[in-house]
Amino acid sequence: MRHQYPKQFYVTGLMILSVVLGAGFFIDNHLDFIIAAFETAKFNVPNVSYAFIRTITCLLLPTIFIAPSLFPYSRIRISKWCFISLGILHLLTTTWIIYFFASGYTITNLFSSIEITFFQQDITNAFVSAQVFWDTYDLISVVFTVILSIMYILLGIFFDDNRKIVRWLVLSILAFRVLTPIVYSLIVNQTLCSSFWFTNNLIELLSYTAFIVGICIASIDDETWIKAIWDEETHNEEEF
Repeated sequence: MRHQYPKQFYVTGLMILSVVLGAGFFIDNHLDFIIAAFETAKFNVPNVSYAFIRTITCLLLPTIFIAPSLFPYSRIRISKWCFISLGILHLLTTTWIIYFFASGYTITNLFSSIEITFFQQDITNAFVSAQVFWDTYDLISVVFTVILSIMYILLGIFFDDNRKIVRWLVLSILAFRVLTPIVYSLIVNQTLCSSFWFTNNLIELLSYTAFIVGICIASIDDETWIKAIWDEETHNEEEF
């Protein structure tokens, strides 16, 4: 049994690293966005959703796996709903389309990159999530967001069920978040992503990477998964 303890130690260490990086990102980057949104009254549905997304990924998720469970299975239950909430929040960021039509734009305008970019960048709207996550305001960003949302919801559904599926889902989410904007930019703009994308995602992605590596290490075997993720003693393995 002693050989299991180092794995749990690594998981906890990675979660702590994730929180430290996430807190740095939150203070240095995301807090400025929240303050600016309050000062300019730009807390519309997409921006509120974006604010919660960053807060959950940067701070709440890794903290769950550091703090002891407050009630039976609290880690797994809270984390499940965090992932499902991330899926819903990402979907809510696409509600800029409702604002778009409410402002007098038509279906035809929706397929114009110039019109969409102008609308989302307009100071009266200041929608940020598409540009921050995908490095583009184009309509394809909605497709990317819906795919990511589905992946998060599936992760929430399977998080208390199958550790191997969880491992593949968290790795797929990380790969999708990193590669999609880069590949899209290479295809459309023949360049890597903008400096804006890197500066607004690098530290948060490093934090999220530490979190995901921790999840992957925990998913190596049942005993580590039960102890590190479920926060239960390994003698409960048969119940798992």
